Amino acid sequence: MKKAVGLCLIIFLMLWASVVYADVIHLRDGGTIEGEIIEETKDIVKVKTTYGVISLQKNQIASTEKRVTDEKIYKKRASKIKPNDPEAHYQLGLFCIKKRLNDYAIKELEAVLRLKPEHIDASYYLGIAYERKEKYKKALGKFEEVLKQNPFYSARDKDRFFNLLKKAKESENYFEVHSYLGNAYERQGKHEEALAAWERVIDTCFESTEEERERARRHLRILHKKIPPNKNPAKANVWDMFIAIVRKTDFTWVDKEGVVKHVAVSLTDKQIDAIRSSMMDFAQWVFEHSRGQMRINLKFKAIDEPISKISTSRGKYMLKPEDMRNSIIKLYKQGEADTLAIFWNSGDIPLAHGGYCFSHGSARKNASVFLCAILPKFDIVSRTFNVARHEWLHNLDSAITNILKYKKELFPDIHHPPASYKGYSKDLFYEDMMKTWVTSKMWQEATIIDVITAPFIRNWLVCGPFDNSKKNGLATDFIYEEHVKPSLGKVSNGKRWKELKSAKDNIDLRKSFKPNNYVVAYAHTYIYSPKEERARLWIGNDDGARVWLNGRLIRESPAPGGARPWEELIPIILKKGWNRLLVKVDQLGKGWGFYARICDNRSKEIKGLKYQLNRPQEMK
Repeated sequence: MKKAVGLCLIIFLMLWASVVYADVIHLRDGGTIEGEIIEETKDIVKVKTTYGVISLQKNQIASTEKRVTDEKIYKKRASKIKPNDPEAHYQLGLFCIKKRLNDYAIKELEAVLRLKPEHIDASYYLGIAYERKEKYKKALGKFEEVLKQNPFYSARDKDRFFNLLKKAKESENYFEVHSYLGNAYERQGKHEEALAAWERVIDTCFESTEEERERARRHLRILHKKIPPNKNPAKANVWDMFIAIVRKTDFTWVDKEGVVKHVAVSLTDKQIDAIRSSMMDFAQWVFEHSRGQMRINLKFKAIDEPISKISTSRGKYMLKPEDMRNSIIKLYKQGEADTLAIFWNSGDIPLAHGGYCFSHGSARKNASVFLCAILPKFDIVSRTFNVARHEWLHNLDSAITNILKYKKELFPDIHHPPASYKGYSKDLFYEDMMKTWVTSKMWQEATIIDVITAPFIRNWLVCGPFDNSKKNGLATDFIYEEHVKPSLGKVSNGKRWKELKSAKDNIDLRKSFKPNNYVVAYAHTYIYSPKEERARLWIGNDDGARVWLNGRLIRESPAPGGARPWEELIPIILKKGWNRLLVKVDQLGKGWGFYARICDNRSKEIKGLKYQLNRPQEMK
């Protein structure tokens, strides 16, 4: 009997020994690496891991051990499954999901659905497996099937379900993903998330058609009725407007008959008060119809120096900013405001077409300018309001298309509304345009000022390089990206975090890593903010990049190309206290690096921000 037991034990151990093992390499610095040793020389050991091939010096290794692989366990279980048993395939698929054997999970779960198409759980987990393989269209298709069968299916796993959907759609630039997401959220009654998804059709899907964008706008109109607008001005983006009210006009000219004419008129204190009141009404109108996402900050200044010079245009007259250059320069500094508005009394001066009111985008660098002539025949209150509204919408158009570089067709021609607005009054067209053509993202980004005075972040902790020979390194998580909290000298996946202190604004990664061709690397910094702060992150990268703030992916740009300091503006919210900023950049030939800086919504440096390399004690 003992011999039989011993023989069985020997056979069991032989079978166990025949299983393929994973190598666990224990490093002398205390770290570990799991993988398969595929090559060993006198000095070098190469280990194949799920993140790629890593080369180690033998003197780095303390010891190695063997462990059974999940893949071998899967294959052993798969060999025993009956082909027509959907439940067995499903259970094995769940095992693969748990062990992140995504290719095998897809194989097993697809087998389940061939045998039992209505198996809702198999559809759900197949969606997860597709998402992990970055097959986002297929993933969203499976999630859509789940919701069609049961709109409340995800209640048992709600956060993960929608986090996966969010992750799937963040980096995708096509209509199908965002429309899937919008519909899914609406079925769940998650109106704010649905609103964000439909807005991405407009501001992110650059290849979307006007028909697709109009479909998104129809959803936005419905969702706006269900979501209260922001009522807190502190949460809105700020548009600074400097308003110069010229008290006097003292101008002499010669008419066509050679007769010398002269006008000397003034704006009374009552008229000036009416202009102020009307402009405050205009500011309230913007806040209301941007749904509380844009706040006009008005700064008034009365100018006593009279207008005595007016430019000519085809025999008539048109006041231009340069006619007032000396008086304006005394009061207005470059970059102080997005819009410079000038109100003046033109009396009976014969004004050219457009001389009553016009916009002048290049009069001062980093500000749009509009001028409004106050005429006796117009009601001063309604004229001021209507002029300010119309000309400011031109300014907004300039901000969105010229500064932020959105496509021209994303902002309508306010002089010639689209055919879908036939029968609309001007007021209704303006209001709907602000709510459904301009998205939350656009409102938070909008500015005319493009001089950035905030400093670049030059000191970083960096880690790498990691393999990118198959050009999939950007999509591969090498270091537990959403949760990593590094410090100087800490090891992540066999790579030690080290300091990179740049003398230039550009962070040149080629100088910090070898090898530096077809690889990826990470850069990290901690940011302290004395209060919760709406801010802007300017990022430029060479080649592709991913960026996380406090573990949330906020940018994905896989396209190769050189880095520019102003490549993309990302609206962010810095929480009070310490924040984590992680940048991942891949290398696909030639240069390799990035730019990064954080500024306020006026592109200025944020006072009180501090940067540090090591993990703060306050951060768990």
